[in-house]
Amino acid sequence: MFYHTGNYKKSKQGVAVIIAIITASIVLSLGASALNLSLKQLQFSSLGQGSVSAFYSANTAFECALLWDLSPSAPYTESVFATSTSSTVPTAGSGITCAATDLSSVWSVVAGPTAATTTFTVRYSATDITEPCGNVVVAKYEDGSGNTRTSVTARGLNSCDDNAPRRTERGLRVFY
Repeated sequence: MFYHTGNYKKSKQGVAVIIAIITASIVLSLGASALNLSLKQLQFSSLGQGSVSAFYSANTAFECALLWDLSPSAPYTESVFATSTSSTVPTAGSGITCAATDLSSVWSVVAGPTAATTTFTVRYSATDITEPCGNVVVAKYEDGSGNTRTSVTARGLNSCDDNAPRRTERGLRVFY
């Protein structure tokens, strides 16, 4: 007969330590995977939020451009946007505002004999560049029949900061 003299007990302890290490490794890797999944979902959710913010910025800037083009307020009786080099474009402080931005002080106009493009940025915060903003281009031109045609393009950004890592842009365009 073979008798063991205590070595059997030590080998059982070694197996228990190995099983404990393997179990802890499995639990730790499951926890790390769950944390990674949660972080990815958080990033995905923030992208959706940025997209909505960019779309609302584009829509606000778009509606403002349409308002000042199709239904200008007194003292303006027609569109405030240039149609050609012969157009008289309102200057800074003329009361053409959108979301607290004086449009006539921030727009630029490029005009030719039969067409003009007015570009401006609508900012929703005068000081914080991380806030959303909208860039608008209003192009007016004469078609072959002598009618004035208009194209309004608005691009909303969830952040006006050019260096924002998750900057999102959404746009709207209409021709009439």
